[in-house]
Amino acid sequence: GITSELILCFLRHLSEEEAFATLEAALPFRDRFVGVGLDSSEKGHPPEKFARVFARAGALGLRRVAHA
Repeated sequence: GITSELILCFLRHLSEEEAFATLEAALPFRDRFVGVGLDSSEKGHPPEKFARVFARAGALGLRRVAHA
């Protein structure tokens, strides 16, 4: 009776370009994850830095979440 789903995480301390590269590299495995999130240090790395990659993920039908 236990289920789980995977979230692909972007590391906040890396660039937006690296987040886009991570998303694109993961797309062939789209059936294995349900969403994307932010991970790593929040200080100095606001979520706005990833607005465009989160928009792309949303357009692909992925759930979006930010956590630390």
